[in-house]
Amino acid sequence: MKHFLFLFIMPVIFCMSCSTFKHNIQKNKKFTKEMTSSLLRKNGNVFYIKSSYATYSTVWTYIDGKIKIYRLVNGKVSMQNEFPDKRISDYKIPVIPDKEVKNCYELDGDILGFKINENDQLLQKDFPVNIQCFTNEKFSSLFLNKLVEDISSYKLEDISEKVKKAKSTN
Repeated sequence: MKHFLFLFIMPVIFCMSCSTFKHNIQKNKKFTKEMTSSLLRKNGNVFYIKSSYATYSTVWTYIDGKIKIYRLVNGKVSMQNEFPDKRISDYKIPVIPDKEVKNCYELDGDILGFKINENDQLLQKDFPVNIQCFTNEKFSSLFLNKLVEDISSYKLEDISEKVKKAKSTN
């Protein structure tokens, strides 16, 4: 009888766990989209690192000589930081051909993206890249190099470790 209960209960618990995980992925995906839209409207720029299969993402924006960073987990802001920084829009924002970052393409990896309103025109780009590869590259574009510098300096790609540390201190 114990084995029957075990065999019956374990799949139920497993299915509930998977369902919760999928729900948290969708919740974070929706919140990331809302957050990026809000920051774009408010500040005219937004950058993000997200994954299709993760319950966390990083969103940041440049405003008033600062970079504002938001760590999102399960559809909520888990951490928020602000640092002095030169606006990335001070750099010429190029049309970025896909070949510029092709060495780091990884279709099952992360998405590094940005949206910038410039002269009432939306510049938007999503790169399906391996972030570690991307941050080790040197590009011909000053804009991309500034992006790499900020991702590395502020450890924007390291969301999972930041989330673990934040949870352990709470």
